[in-house]
Amino acid sequence: MSRRILVTGGGGFLGRRIVEMLMAQGDRVRVFCRGSYPDLVASGAEVVSGDLRDGKAVAGACAGMDAVCHVAAIAGIWGRREDFHHINVRGTANVLGGCL
Repeated sequence: MSRRILVTGGGGFLGRRIVEMLMAQGDRVRVFCRGSYPDLVASGAEVVSGDLRDGKAVAGACAGMDAVCHVAAIAGIWGRREDFHHINVRGTANVLGGCL
């Protein structure tokens, strides 16, 4: 039986590799990301566009999943401190809340 797995940041460098690996194993993958990523849709993934700062959107993406791989983040060294906090800290809190 295949698992239903959400990958946040599935359009990014690490997330995309995780999506590919999970799909190769036969898992059903939902990707939560900022863009539309038609190539991921064409490969069979379900893509849900949203923002980690939106707790309701994150909870909706988590609904019905067996597991969540949270790899979405701002990883650069440039940018506003507030943006890093909103995405990396509050966004992660929203993902954890969506899993409960």
